Amino acid sequence: MKFSLHCTIGVLITGFVLAEYDESVSALQEYLRLRTDHPNPKYWEAARWLEKTCEGIGLTVKIAEYTMDEPVVICSIAGQDPSLQAVMVNSHMDVVSHVDTSRWKTDPYGAEIVDNKIIGRGAQDMKSIGMMYLFAIKALFKDGWKPERSIHVTFVPEEETNGSGMESFVNSEDFKPLNIGFSLDEGLPTEGNDMAVYYGERGTWKLHITVNSKTGHGATLPHQTAIMRLHDILGKILADRDRFGLASEKPTGAGLNGGEGRAFGVNIIYLKAGVESEKNAHGFTMNVIPSSARAGLDLRIPPGMKSDDVNQVIKDWVACDEHCEDTIWEVGLRIDAGPLSTVDEGKSPFYKTFRSALSRLNVETNEQIFPGGTDSRFLRYKGIEAIGFSPINASAVLLHEYNESIGVDIYQKGIEIYKALINDLTTLGKQAADLDEEEEKDL
Repeated sequence: MKFSLHCTIGVLITGFVLAEYDESVSALQEYLRLRTDHPNPKYWEAARWLEKTCEGIGLTVKIAEYTMDEPVVICSIAGQDPSLQAVMVNSHMDVVSHVDTSRWKTDPYGAEIVDNKIIGRGAQDMKSIGMMYLFAIKALFKDGWKPERSIHVTFVPEEETNGSGMESFVNSEDFKPLNIGFSLDEGLPTEGNDMAVYYGERGTWKLHITVNSKTGHGATLPHQTAIMRLHDILGKILADRDRFGLASEKPTGAGLNGGEGRAFGVNIIYLKAGVESEKNAHGFTMNVIPSSARAGLDLRIPPGMKSDDVNQVIKDWVACDEHCEDTIWEVGLRIDAGPLSTVDEGKSPFYKTFRSALSRLNVETNEQIFPGGTDSRFLRYKGIEAIGFSPINASAVLLHEYNESIGVDIYQKGIEIYKALINDLTTLGKQAADLDEEEEKDL
């Protein structure tokens, strides 16, 4: 039985009786039950399961290991014209920790269906997307699909830590021969009817601030202590957080005109002070003023904000006029905002095809900068067009939250959307290739 996806996004689609949709739900449940959560993800168990699943659908599979126990799974279908640039659809295997089992309605790795929602860590971020790719391809095969371009479905490790899985892959000898011209990866769910399309992302700086001062007896009243000085610094930071964060409160618009991706973001991640003691019930010596206080912050840098400007913001935070204690700041991890992919349909046949497919399905979209970091940045560093897109709308945004879930109907609808995207992108013929040749001549 076939049907057309003719309703607008946000309206539940009824009439799903295709066998592959039932199978796709079971497959997602199996995938969610595989323990790829940090800090000890079992990647090889997932890789072998993905290998079997991909081969069962009809893809050829290669598993590469650039770092021990961190396999990359590459599932491929050769196009009829190998001279054309290939399409890549990527997802990451790893998921963040469930944190606290008691805060979940069900087992975080049980993948139970409750109220027509599949609950489990990775349901949105982003095991569901990986399964959408595969079952879209399975449905295309049943329709007799013959792609002009090759397509590579990739599953990488370590996105949730530092992106080292994708970084190693794109810099390996295996990557360049794939001849990738266009890539799709994760986006974010939306609570409304529209779907977000991401063509760039903010940079990430992990800032650590340490204040050192004199110690003293808890009965004294020194004019300044390490904690007091750190408190003053954090007060400036929180004031700026409110000021910078106003950009994320604006209505979502196209490009950099709205959304959190435009804002300079800062969050306090940890605070550390006190003289520790195993003898005291709360773990601290309560009559000693600590000589050191420390804070860690997550900074998100929007495209266009220069490193010098970020450094000046930090210097302003730690500056003081009097009673200045010894203050040290350092950036532990620094990932600058990378290049942007074009969203000019006149310049990119790939993007034009992407948008046309969504328009045909009545999918409303808005173009944004991704507020966090994804593996797409490593593709953009290589000059490859990379778009973030998760077809999960009309849903609570539950990435890294308790009770992460995806509606069965939303998941199945996502398969249909990716079926159209993969079909159109891989059957895009000489038009894009000719444009590539013209651009090379211009260079």
